[in-house]
Amino acid sequence: MGQRMSLRQMEYFLAIVEEGSFSRAAGRLNVTQPALSQQVKALEAELGAPLLERLGRGVRITTAGRAYLPHVEATLAASQKGRRAVGSVASGLAGELEIGTVISVGVGVIMKPLLRWHIEFPNVAIRLSEFSHRRALENFVAEGRADFAIGPSPAGWKGPAVPLGQERFVLIISRQDPAVRLIRPYKGNAPRAAPNSVGRLPILALRDRQWVLFERTNGLSEFVEGHLAAAGLPLPRASVRTSQFIAAAMLAGGGMGPTLIPANVAPADIDGVVCEPDPPLLRSLSAYSRTSLEGFVGQFIGLIHAHGTMLESSERRGRRSRPLGRGAT
Repeated sequence: MGQRMSLRQMEYFLAIVEEGSFSRAAGRLNVTQPALSQQVKALEAELGAPLLERLGRGVRITTAGRAYLPHVEATLAASQKGRRAVGSVASGLAGELEIGTVISVGVGVIMKPLLRWHIEFPNVAIRLSEFSHRRALENFVAEGRADFAIGPSPAGWKGPAVPLGQERFVLIISRQDPAVRLIRPYKGNAPRAAPNSVGRLPILALRDRQWVLFERTNGLSEFVEGHLAAAGLPLPRASVRTSQFIAAAMLAGGGMGPTLIPANVAPADIDGVVCEPDPPLLRSLSAYSRTSLEGFVGQFIGLIHAHGTMLESSERRGRRSRPLGRGAT
């Protein structure tokens, strides 16, 4: 039976890869080079493949080593989080909470909860990792590199998940656009998640326009353009593509064509008309994790429910956490 792999062996392997040298890694770890080499050889024997190729004055990672590396990083990251969690309890709520999210949510939804967190838990720092695409966020959390995620509800997520609510998207068009007169004002108040919207505008009224769209690498590009297609709009022509929400709003308001963005990132003082598309576009948001939504994570989720802005209640809010089905957006 082979020797059981240890966290120490993984730390040794990672240090060698990062330093590119056994001697420099040994110095960093404060161990002797023969002891370091012996532990790595034991790890390679357990795995059944060489991880590193010893060169004259350095080292090169093998194909097997490259395949193994991300698993080592995820395992060591999970171990560090476990130690931090125990240390937080022992030291009286001191530590760090790692949150993954998409950029639009980080800008518009969780600002007030973050500020409230700093008041209630000043000794627990927040590390916020923001992504332009929901799939990158899901991969980040699946690899164990964040305590939990706040983002578009993932389809088929196997870990715990809690619905947070829905965000609405709004159209921004120039005040000089002839389609402005086709906006149908609300009979009552504007939706809670789009308080600056003045009414609804049929998307088909914009069929001949060039649009201010998002770069293809941004997850909103796929989401928005998919909605336009589902509403019967021909493939939209782009006057410009950008990765910035504020730039999209300003360019649309300035006359470069309509844009469709989350209401929670639309500037309040935009020089343009803000309205909802008809059919409307909503996106469900959830908090999800690989492991648990308790402790600090649960505390933060509570702050989103209490202080999260520009969100409307989800029909499933308040139910027991469970994996999200394939129908999630």
